[in-house]
Amino acid sequence: MESVIKGTRRNYGIDALRLFSMLLVVTLHVLGHGGVLENLVGKKYAVCWLLECFSFCAVNCYGIISGYVGFSDKKKEFYYRKYILMWLQVWFYSIAITVVAYIIKPELIQQISLKRVIFPVATNFYWYFTAYTGVFFVMPWINMFVRERSKSEMNRFMLLLLGVFSFYASIAAMVGDPFKISAGYSFIWLMLLYLVGAWIKKSDIIKKIKVQYAFIAIGMNVGITCFTTLVFPQIKPMLISYVSPLMVGNAIFLLCIFSRWKIEGIWKKIILFFTPAVFGVYLIQVHGIIWYWMKGRFAWIAELSFGKILVALAICISGIFVGGLLIEKIRIELFKWLRVQTIIDKITEFILKTIRMLYNKRGERYTK
Repeated sequence: MESVIKGTRRNYGIDALRLFSMLLVVTLHVLGHGGVLENLVGKKYAVCWLLECFSFCAVNCYGIISGYVGFSDKKKEFYYRKYILMWLQVWFYSIAITVVAYIIKPELIQQISLKRVIFPVATNFYWYFTAYTGVFFVMPWINMFVRERSKSEMNRFMLLLLGVFSFYASIAAMVGDPFKISAGYSFIWLMLLYLVGAWIKKSDIIKKIKVQYAFIAIGMNVGITCFTTLVFPQIKPMLISYVSPLMVGNAIFLLCIFSRWKIEGIWKKIILFFTPAVFGVYLIQVHGIIWYWMKGRFAWIAELSFGKILVALAICISGIFVGGLLIEKIRIELFKWLRVQTIIDKITEFILKTIRMLYNKRGERYTK
């Protein structure tokens, strides 16, 4: 997600992490929903499972980035217009993909509910954006809370929260879901990740972690997760979960690595060009019709030799990723041509002006 705070200085390393995290999301979808892992055995499975374990922190990265970019020690104005634009983006893909699918293959429409297509946020059609919507409306209060706490207070508070909602919740996942976190697919978890990002920004924790140590920590976390779940598959719900402390740790360490990356030249231009299109890749992939089409679609990769499996995965994952970015760039240009941003600005200005006017009138009535 892009920053919804005005005046935030851009860190191109964070933008690179957004792109990298979405690449990991595509990897998860191809390996899991695409049917690769369930058709592998032996060494092939172990290597692809290692890749799965590494990629699983991707969603946590986005949640933490939102807090890291969205928080500031000084009060900043929120980009409400940007949220409205994101909502239109969600609605655009929800409708457009459904219409295109109906034209190409009408029977595909039977795989989804039209109510969810028309009301994607209210019906959790895109779970991440539905959860993000909840977080968006509490961001000002979260930021105010973090600003008013000292660094030591925030350190103690976050250790308590992570201890309860990450460490304890991941253990409890073996038998239930006491806090209704839904393995991380929820507003509660995304709000906690926003808090983690804001806490990291306030405390400057990642500046105290050496990059080489961050790489080592990620390697150890992935190795522990992969080995343990291979030997004891019954504990997968505890470790292969967004709420797992190891997954939270990997997201923090990746933020540490990428935020220190000084990007210049052609790489800066490439990142700046594609970063605004990242969210579109997610919206295209997990649309109900595309999701139905992807089910088991890449199972054929499991039949290849070991070396060819890695090549095929690289081609398929990068193809979906780049294809999604290019489609989203076209959507961005279409919105520019239609002057959607200008329309949103006028509507937002009218709404805010009306609210201020009503508020002022109400105040005058109480002072008479």
